[in-house]
Amino acid sequence: MKRELAIVMPVFNEAEGIEEFINEIRFCFRSVNPMFITIDDCSTDATWLVLSEMKKKSDDLILAQNQVNLGHGQSTIRALKLGLLEKPKYIMSVDGDGQFLGNELLNFYKTFSSSNSNYAEGNRINRQDPWFRKFISLVTRVMVLAKSGKKSIDANTPVRIYKAETLENLIENIENTSLVPNLRMSIIVRKIGNEIFTFNLSNIPRRGSSSQGSSWGSGGTILPSRRLFKFCKKAIKEFL
Repeated sequence: MKRELAIVMPVFNEAEGIEEFINEIRFCFRSVNPMFITIDDCSTDATWLVLSEMKKKSDDLILAQNQVNLGHGQSTIRALKLGLLEKPKYIMSVDGDGQFLGNELLNFYKTFSSSNSNYAEGNRINRQDPWFRKFISLVTRVMVLAKSGKKSIDANTPVRIYKAETLENLIENIENTSLVPNLRMSIIVRKIGNEIFTFNLSNIPRRGSSSQGSSWGSGGTILPSRRLFKFCKKAIKEFL
């Protein structure tokens, strides 16, 4: 069944919180009746099992699993392209770690869809990330300004809404292997002069027992993990 909205999520090791997060969004968006598309990036926990059990109980969930671990960037691109295949009017992207509230996402969607805009960014507020994650966010804002000549409030936000035809045009300019497609999207829309609809969203702790998750390996709140450090070096190299 064709739906007005597709909500796409890259997911990695979110077995503890993914069901709660999707069900919260499903309840808040019940009047919209969206389609959910999740891309499991070869999770090493029970994420795929949890999603598979959820799919048995509903007809609004499409599951896909990478054959090898591709990372957040490539999983995001794949999720967006699978969303386009469903031919919705709008596509919302959001990470599967559940750091957003369903009712705020609904307000974001309703406000955007009633506007004349074709692209939107959700700006994270009240972030509780470690200092080095906040520093990385500062660097991304500087990179967007340097590349596009325009400022961004939350350059690498994972929450965006697109009109389908707008996403089709934008995603052609991003390589499938990009490490940071969200950041590239922020640069592209500013360079071409696209109107940007913005909406503030509370950034809550990750759902599950670990507030940091496992995407970046072992690391605390004092120093970044080696995996995160290496990723940042590769991402900077991609832009240079």
